[in-house]
Amino acid sequence: MKFHPGEYLKDELEARKLPVRMMARMSGLSADQINNIINEKENITPEIAQCISRALGTSAETWLKLQKSFDG
Repeated sequence: MKFHPGEYLKDELEARKLPVRMMARMSGLSADQINNIINEKENITPEIAQCISRALGTSAETWLKLQKSFDG
């Protein structure tokens, strides 16, 4: 079963008790953009992966691999 990277982002934010607005400030992305990713309306691009990785201390490659896996 394939999962959109937004599912993983949602889980990560919940696990860290990190509100979308705070994630937006930390990442430089808009709250709307983060919500769109969580709601599977927007995909992870290399630029978005960099923003997420900086905010969460993860690797951009991880997010890109999740997107690639979903895209199949």
